[in-house]
Formats: sequence, structure tokens, C-alpha cells
Amino acid sequence: MTTSTVVLRVTLAGALFAGLAPGIRAQLISRVNPRTDYVETFGDPKVSALSLLDGLAWGPPKTSLPFKPDQVGILLTPALQNLKACVEISSQDGRYFAQNLYQLPNRPGAGTFDAPSKHVKELHNYPVVEMAVSIRLVDDCNSADRSLRVPARITPDVSSPALVAYLNADAQHLTVSLRKKGTSELIGSICESTPERNNISFSSSCTFTNPPPDDYDLVVEVQEGFSSRKSVFKVSLR
Repeated sequence: MTTSTVVLRVTLAGALFAGLAPGIRAQLISRVNPRTDYVETFGDPKVSALSLLDGLAWGPPKTSLPFKPDQVGILLTPALQNLKACVEISSQDGRYFAQNLYQLPNRPGAGTFDAPSKHVKELHNYPVVEMAVSIRLVDDCNSADRSLRVPARITPDVSSPALVAYLNADAQHLTVSLRKKGTSELIGSICESTPERNNISFSSSCTFTNPPPDDYDLVVEVQEGFSSRKSVFKVSLR
């Protein structure tokens, strides 16, 4: 794949979200069971029951922007059409968690997830840097956590091609890389500690600059004393 092709893909993705013409809106992605309540909890902090990887999203988080659940979306490429996706949202302080299953439509383009939250006011008090969004391509949210993941869009501005992984481990003990399937070549990331506001759900963010669109293994190594623990997550950036 040439450099010009990569730039074109990134430019098109940004245009679909940030540069939509006036009057054109992203399509709404419905829940599998739209008549049931939106599944979410907000209250006392709880230790995250999620895996090491709590979220994956495009674009560097901007602390000045409030989190808005109705802006969480995805770029619907042909490879994603007609699949189901489990979308999980967690706050860094462990007070908020949402988990809902969606039916991805068969039309390509920008899409936002239907999120009729009862806690919109409370969520607006969180900057996007303190919220993690995980999108897993599964038929059931209770499926084993070996499913394919795709990055979310959590703000309207996706002009930056950066990919951010939110992890439940200290940044100084992390080595996080993308490995293209079928190769041993690794794309490195820069890991930083997230703002210290009761780091219960996740405590680090690792940023990849302009990763080419492809299927990858996200390799997460956590240093534990004199040994390390490795976890691998399947990720699609197509």
C-alpha cells in the first residue's frame, strides 16, 4: 500500500466525520433491542471488570471537550456492514459503565450509536480523556473477549490519524505495539499516564501515529517485576 493511499484513507475518514456538508448527518446505529432500556450504571466507584484493554479510539483526546454519549460513533466500512457490535463505555473513576449490543447497518459512511442515556448531565462533567469506549464485533456482549475490535470515534473531530488505546496498567510498565498479521514488523506507541482522578477503570493511554489501515494484533506487554505478561488483541483498522 502506497503512502498516498494511506493518506487518502485517513483524509476520507476525517471528511466523513468532521467535514460533513451542512445538513448531512451521520446515520444512527440502532441497538439490537431498541425497545429495551439502555443498559448503563452510574453510582459508587467500582473496580473495572473489563480486560486489560478498556478502549480503542481515533484521535488524541482533548481534555477541554465534555464527553457526549450521543457522539460516540464508528466509520462504517464495507467490512463492518450487517455485523453486530458490543459497545462498552467506562469512566476512568469507575462510576459509569454502559454495555449495549448494536446492529451495524449495510450502508457505508459515518455512524453514531443510539445512546439514550439517563445520565447525560453527569457525563458532560467528564472530559473525553476520562472516558474509554470499546467496540467488539460479537453477536453477544457476553461472548469471550477474543473478538475483533475496531476503534471508536468519541468526538466529531477525527482530523488526526492518531489511534489511542486505553489500558488498565501503569504506563511506565507498558510496551504496546501493533503487529500486522502475517509479519513480525511492529509499530510502536507512546504510552502516558492519564490524569489522576481515581484511576479505577484505566490508568494509561498509548498513542499510535498514523497507523496504515489493515488488520493487526495489538500486542500489550506489562512488566511485572523481573518478568512480563503479554496479551494480544485482534484489531481491524480497515
